[in-house]
Amino acid sequence: MPDVSFDTNYWFLSPSIGQFAFLCPQSDGRTRAYAWHPRYWGYRFQGAEDLPRFIEDSVKAGAPSQWYASIRPIGPLATFDGADSWVVHPYKMGLRSSETPLPQAIRPMVKDKA
Repeated sequence: MPDVSFDTNYWFLSPSIGQFAFLCPQSDGRTRAYAWHPRYWGYRFQGAEDLPRFIEDSVKAGAPSQWYASIRPIGPLATFDGADSWVVHPYKMGLRSSETPLPQAIRPMVKDKA
């Protein structure tokens, strides 16, 4: 990506259609590139054959098309579900926070130095 500055991350947002693109320049002319789209659109990025669609989505989000003109993938192209989720009880019986005081019966014995 020739026009991407090495010391700047780029966010491109198109909230009206639910698309986002994020570019994170690395060293040696490499850039990590991410694209988001709503799950209900029904497609995923899987492998190099989906690179054209990945670029299309990134450009729809607002990324400059010329930045993608001469790119080649050097890692996996994959889709990961980023849906929000909620856990009602984020613990298991018998486990607790380290901030919860221990019951008197299992506190360590400490002898005063006096």
